[in-house]
Amino acid sequence: MTNSHRTNTTNPQRPTAVAVIMAGGSGTRFWPLSRREKPKQLLTLFSHRTMLDETISRFTGLVGKNHIYLATNPTIARQCKKSAKKAQYIIEPQPKNTAACIGFSAIRLLKKYGPGAIMIIETCDHVYESRQAYHAHLRKAVELARLNKLVLLGIAPTYPSTGFGYIKLGSLFTYGTLKSYHVEKFIEKPNLRRATLLIKNPRNVWNSGVFVVRVGKVLSEIKTHMPLLARGLKAIYEDNFRKQTIAQEFARLPDISFDYGVVEKCTSLVCLRAAMGWDDIGDLSKLDALSQKDAFGNVLSKKSIFLDTANTTLSSKRMTALIGIKDLIIVDTDDVLLICAKENVQDVKKIVEKIKADPSLRKYL
Repeated sequence: MTNSHRTNTTNPQRPTAVAVIMAGGSGTRFWPLSRREKPKQLLTLFSHRTMLDETISRFTGLVGKNHIYLATNPTIARQCKKSAKKAQYIIEPQPKNTAACIGFSAIRLLKKYGPGAIMIIETCDHVYESRQAYHAHLRKAVELARLNKLVLLGIAPTYPSTGFGYIKLGSLFTYGTLKSYHVEKFIEKPNLRRATLLIKNPRNVWNSGVFVVRVGKVLSEIKTHMPLLARGLKAIYEDNFRKQTIAQEFARLPDISFDYGVVEKCTSLVCLRAAMGWDDIGDLSKLDALSQKDAFGNVLSKKSIFLDTANTTLSSKRMTALIGIKDLIIVDTDDVLLICAKENVQDVKKIVEKIKADPSLRKYL
């Protein structure tokens, strides 16, 4: 596959930096706000713009306006195109997790730019306080990626999160003035006690899931660690992306994340320790974490009134009265009411799985 690519003729010494925004997720942990007809990336949660538009805008001044790609499926692509008309699209015939998404994106970019192009791999559900710091860190990551490194952004933790994975930084890796770290190990999402201990050590950082890497490096790592995926991508590439071949090969591709399939096995991995006010809008608890609270710790809709209510988050368009409520998340849409104890917010995904299993309830997805 790599022997038949078209080389990057723009500037072989400074390969093109390309943003790949993974936008194919259904946002099940954000249900019932995130739905089939309006997934999380198209919600306006913390500004007047959708999360997708915010993500695209964040790349202004970092990559060329024609170098922003959305990797998604046909259904979500149709919805995204109403908002993100100027973005380029990489369409997967079916969702097969992030390893297949990133691999398929890599062969698309290989065809257009050659193996030296740098992929900045992002998602639609990240928020950043400082765009300037975001750009500064990603520019450093691009320079490291040119050394044929797979670069991760590790976020300096600001609280003991149980919803994020952690990275334990190893020995220092320097190149000129650039300073990064080898990765000693990955740590799964911890319980609160362990998370509290982890953040006391500055060598432990949140795993942001942001990767920066050369196209050729992605494909070589997939070939080494995920041969089944590599064979499928090779077949698609060599058949010049014929729709029938893409559909056939995708049906056979493994459903596994890029982290598990590639990143955690990569021996040329480095991590930048970044401090830039980052958060991941992974579940409904972020309605609380990123919103201004009242004196009782509540985040309530404008049309609400309450008595003896604390640490409660309410999202509703209708007039809502709360009495004696504590530690709940309440989401009221036109057709669904969710009432969830804050400590069980991760189980929203399990509710969605139950709905999927019941044909009479699937209209609520």
